[in-house]
Amino acid sequence: ERWPLHFLMGRLSALFGINVWEIERVFVLLGMCATLFLITSLRAGLWQKLAIYALLIFSPYTFRQYYAVPGMLSDCFFYVAIVGLAVGMWEKRWALIVISICMACFIRQTGVLLLPLIVIFCFVEKINLRKGTVVIALGLMSFGFSKFLSYIVFAPVSGGYVAMHTL
Repeated sequence: ERWPLHFLMGRLSALFGINVWEIERVFVLLGMCATLFLITSLRAGLWQKLAIYALLIFSPYTFRQYYAVPGMLSDCFFYVAIVGLAVGMWEKRWALIVISICMACFIRQTGVLLLPLIVIFCFVEKINLRKGTVVIALGLMSFGFSKFLSYIVFAPVSGGYVAMHTL
């Protein structure tokens, strides 16, 4: 289910003649830079931004692990998508929320479990239901597109497979 990103890395490896693990490590570093960009875009003081970034970057379960095991690149970008979703919700930046939820649902199908957070967010923040519905629909479309591509590329699997891994 997490093949599209690795497929892209394999294509880049073949195109540039570079070991795929090294390309994936470069993309882990790009994920770290994207996280830094997201954190610096917050409306917070410098020390707060540094503390948030330090907590995210120095956790033994995030980028250090992803750099050591670059085969977890889809998990790395799922993590970046979650950070983007959190920043988008904090700043109420709907474009960032949409990009993040679509990225999360496409890269890792368990991203659909983030969709109820959009509903809760809209309810708590008294956001127009229409905005929330559009975001959820786009997330579901991203999930569906990923499933459709998987169906085309690979042999169909039993229907209980998605429910088993999602729940």
